Amino acid sequence: MVQKILLTGATGYVGGTVLSTLLASKNTGISALSISVLVRRRQQAHLLESKGVRVLMFAGFDDDGVIRQTAAEHDAERKKQLGSDVYYIHISGTSSLADSPVLNLHTSHPKIPFSDRDPERITTTLQSLENDISYPQRTTDLKVLSLGEELHVRTYILYLPILYGIGTGDFNTISGQIPALMKATLRDGYTSVVGNGQGRKSHVHIEDVGSFCELILDQLLTNKPVPFGNKGVFFVTSGSQSYHDISKGISKAAVELKVSRNEELVSLTIDEAVKKLGWSDSKMVIELGFVSRSVTYIQLGPDWPVKDF
Repeated sequence: MVQKILLTGATGYVGGTVLSTLLASKNTGISALSISVLVRRRQQAHLLESKGVRVLMFAGFDDDGVIRQTAAEHDAERKKQLGSDVYYIHISGTSSLADSPVLNLHTSHPKIPFSDRDPERITTTLQSLENDISYPQRTTDLKVLSLGEELHVRTYILYLPILYGIGTGDFNTISGQIPALMKATLRDGYTSVVGNGQGRKSHVHIEDVGSFCELILDQLLTNKPVPFGNKGVFFVTSGSQSYHDISKGISKAAVELKVSRNEELVSLTIDEAVKKLGWSDSKMVIELGFVSRSVTYIQLGPDWPVKDF
């Protein structure tokens, strides 16, 4: 029986890169998969179909009928019918675990960094922060965990930090935060930093995200043990930097390219950043994306030490 995978977000930065990685995989198990995607535009559908992908058209994520039917065709009912294992890989972000140094939205926040060697601490922190204030991404993470347990679906959450690099998909190939600062620099002639820039986040190249998804799929296809549910939370990271480091790098490049007058950074309040960066009209989201802290450790292997950044 051909194994099937349903991939959402295939036209986005992350989803497009994951799709292109799977299509180019030399892993025989992955190359034999039947891959289906949901898209909104016919032009996108034609291009992906030419690559051997099964494309299903839908109006958006509120198009419940199409989504339910598509999910049912891709093993959502398999557990009930056959008793076979069903897997759900959810891609989230480390902002779900971030603090709130300016808006003070949390009664308390555990000391960073976090390690995926200690998944219980991660899930406990998610619930504690969500009790303080709802954040849609974190709300979804917790729902994935609870529904997976309720429906006996093996869930895996990949927490991505700040992403950089050109995506390998066919449509959106750039990330969010860093390009937002770059666009503002081109427009204003100077580089901004939100607050004092001392907040710190981990980072990873977008192609490494695709490779990690390829790796975890290989583990599942070959029936190798992979922690799931409350223990199946993973960080995908290769280092960390402060927001000041990011803005300073942009300002230096801008001066070298003669699109900025000098390397001096201009500090923005969160309210100013809402107006200038075009990232979000939510002060909470601006704080999470450009001010907060959420540094992560990774475990490099079952018997290897955690790598510290």
